[in-house]
Amino acid sequence: MRAIVLATLALGAVPVAVINASTAHADATAFLNDLKSQGAALSASTPSDLLTRGYQICQDISTNGATGVGDELQLMKGDLDNKTVAIFISSAVKDLCPNQMPTLAAWERQHGG
Repeated sequence: MRAIVLATLALGAVPVAVINASTAHADATAFLNDLKSQGAALSASTPSDLLTRGYQICQDISTNGATGVGDELQLMKGDLDNKTVAIFISSAVKDLCPNQMPTLAAWERQHGG
């Protein structure tokens, strides 16, 4: 099953990823590849730094539910543009914690996506 996830940011709805709901495990390589292919791999960050941040996103969403999505958006928006933040969060959920996909989708529905 595929679903388009939209993250509603300050500039409005931004399509961020096509998520395959059949993914059932964390895939660090896919996460890094997704960031790179979508232009969100940060040149100043090492793969280890990117993975650490991705897993922090997953932990926040796991602990705080939909509120964690909003927390991550606010935290990351200070350093990155809206599109990159949306790609980063959706890729982390899709590839590193796919069990949190329903939480991300619920947040998106609550914010007009």
